[in-house]
Amino acid sequence: MQHCYRTQDARLNTLGQMVVLGFFLLLRPGEYAKMDNPDATPFRFQDIHLLVNNVCLDTAQCSEQDLLSVMHVALKFKNQKNGVRGELVGLG
Repeated sequence: MQHCYRTQDARLNTLGQMVVLGFFLLLRPGEYAKMDNPDATPFRFQDIHLLVNNVCLDTAQCSEQDLLSVMHVALKFKNQKNGVRGELVGLG
């Protein structure tokens, strides 16, 4: 992650941010990595939700200014142990 932040490469910077999201937001990243377990579902880019004033940004099209105004970050769980499907779990 530190390597990703030391470079000026936007892709590596993004990768560093994804590592932070995956590790600290989820706390159990291995459970949601690709594996043989049919109940384990890896997160996809489309599962990330960035919210500004309770409005979800289009992460593929939003501007840098939009990203700087994000107040809440959430991940959408397609499947959970508690049986709740499609729940957004995040931090403000």
